[in-house]
Amino acid sequence: MKYRLTSKDEALSAITDYFVASEGKSSVIAIHEDKCFDSDKWLSLGEVKLNPGEVEPGEERRDRIEHAVSFGFFEWQCETTKSVLKQLEALMNLTKEEHKKKAARALDAVACVAARVGLIHPLFDADAIAQMPFRRPTTVVSDTSAVLQGGLDFVVRFLYPMARLKVPAIAHMEILNASDNYLKYRRGIKIDNKAKALFEHASSQGGQRALLRLELQTEAEIERGRLGADPLRGIVQPDSDQEDKVLGLQQIQRSFADRLIFETARQHLSQTNPGHPVVLLTADQGLARMTLGEGMETLYFEATTYGAISGASLSGTTFDPFNGKIYSVGLLDLLWEFAVTFGMARLSTPDGSAGLEVGAMGETLTWQPYHAQDDLLWVCGLGGDQTDDPAASVPPETVPAPATTARADAKKRPTEEKPPAKPRSFTGSYKFGVAKLFALIDRLNSKPLNDKEAMEVVGVSKIAALDDYKNFLTSGRLVEQKDGLVATESLTKLVQALKVRDLDAAVIFFVDVPSFAGFFKYLNGEINENPVAERAKATYVALGEVLGVCFEIPKEKVYPTLSHPTLNAFTEAAVASYERLAKRTDQYVLTGDWLEGLVRDHGIHPVRSRSLLEEARVAGLLERFTEGSTPETGFQEHTLNLLEMQQGRPTVRRIGLFEGDFLLAGKSSVSIRLKRVTA
Repeated sequence: MKYRLTSKDEALSAITDYFVASEGKSSVIAIHEDKCFDSDKWLSLGEVKLNPGEVEPGEERRDRIEHAVSFGFFEWQCETTKSVLKQLEALMNLTKEEHKKKAARALDAVACVAARVGLIHPLFDADAIAQMPFRRPTTVVSDTSAVLQGGLDFVVRFLYPMARLKVPAIAHMEILNASDNYLKYRRGIKIDNKAKALFEHASSQGGQRALLRLELQTEAEIERGRLGADPLRGIVQPDSDQEDKVLGLQQIQRSFADRLIFETARQHLSQTNPGHPVVLLTADQGLARMTLGEGMETLYFEATTYGAISGASLSGTTFDPFNGKIYSVGLLDLLWEFAVTFGMARLSTPDGSAGLEVGAMGETLTWQPYHAQDDLLWVCGLGGDQTDDPAASVPPETVPAPATTARADAKKRPTEEKPPAKPRSFTGSYKFGVAKLFALIDRLNSKPLNDKEAMEVVGVSKIAALDDYKNFLTSGRLVEQKDGLVATESLTKLVQALKVRDLDAAVIFFVDVPSFAGFFKYLNGEINENPVAERAKATYVALGEVLGVCFEIPKEKVYPTLSHPTLNAFTEAAVASYERLAKRTDQYVLTGDWLEGLVRDHGIHPVRSRSLLEEARVAGLLERFTEGSTPETGFQEHTLNLLEMQQGRPTVRRIGLFEGDFLLAGKSSVSIRLKRVTA
């Protein structure tokens, strides 16, 4: 088969390979409906640009790109309404005006996808926003429009658990009706109204996914009434009453469905404690007016249309509207939502020659309940460096063969014992992420880790990428490789030194690693040439900065910072560095320039300079004055890898030396002025 049933985690490797191969080139996100479009025609929704950023010291470029895909470091430049509608009309050969209007309504589902995944937010009534986030438990009853247009997802994402959710059965029925309508079109020999078929497809499948995601992929709980309590149950059952037949009450009419949703909300209100708020979530003006007229509150938002994203640039990394924290939308989350809503979606080069194609509905694509439970879709790679099987890069144990085939193969082949893999040589140097190394060290200090657990800690998908971490630690006798990785007494002492930020003690343990010992000898002048391999130099420089033994000044070189001056000697060096930069005694100079001067001329590490400056001030040897201002933009590359503690764990953070918050915590100190204290 061309397509393979795949989870988002498995597809991550394939889409990362695509971006690695096509880095610097544009990508296009597009959708396809197999009954409404011709087989080779796709509707382009705009350009997607991945922004992985600069590679950290010791970090692989591929890992950086994979994280960018997972954590939403992308921008989607949406097509304008005019452009995409013109495409759509040409794709389906629409000539009738009524069909064009229906196609425009079907196009609104694209914006609804953006709202459901969190790239945009519903536009709520100002009074409703004033009440958010809820300060006391509030029951939110959702109508069908809220399910389809992202209102329900917004409530789950930002207002839950203070918001208690209730989805009336009639909302499920309306979505199921839309699905039945679409399937009638699909099973027919010929579709006379492709625009309506596309609309029914997007409404039904998008709505069903929203409800399934709420139930299967979130921790949100839905309040459900007792059996028979929903007003719907007494209406849709067969009845011989002639009056009911004349009124058509056994048909789910739109206005009557709205009334049933409201009755569900009112019935729930009668069953709750006095004073407990019950609000009706809707984008339907008529239902909102009726709710207000009946004396109940409504959580109203404007209908989500394509105009909300027309020509906009949507970022996968955005802010929580209430607390300002950053949250992300993975690129595969967007691709999955489009695939289910419209049947097919792909991210590819503009000509479609390379990329990833995801399918949810097609002539040869089946569906089973476990597909929804595990969020599995049919995926294939497109040309280029991609394979037809995007899961090919997944370790074999994660893609089990059918049991019968596995048993048959076991009978055919005699058991063969493979020779144990030879460990990689402990000579040479290693390339890895320094921050990830410290995370691994901290976890190993708590408990032994097998290879799979260690790979999760450092965020790699292949065992070969873990070897550099393992062999670096093993060569320094910090861990032992038994049934996994086991910490030694040296590693325990190292973690204790890191937690109290005793860098001198930490260096002693790292010097036991032969490759770092060679780098340290180069820094202290015992050898003339840096023995670290070119591919790993950034790793060892970053580790040296964290340990306070070196500092790299961009466009110059890596300076050793092994000096431990006395307080008086530091005072002389600090004043000399300041006076070299200042033209007069009352002039402020850039803090970064002053710190780098101490590195360049005196071999004093910035972390040591920071602590000695405070000691000299307390001892009455120096007076220091700082000033905050906008950092100079020309020094963005002047950074320092710094050891910090977060929740009692040693971590590494990369800071800008010229940004001002390094010297004095919580204060912008972009500029500094020093004055020697005279007796």
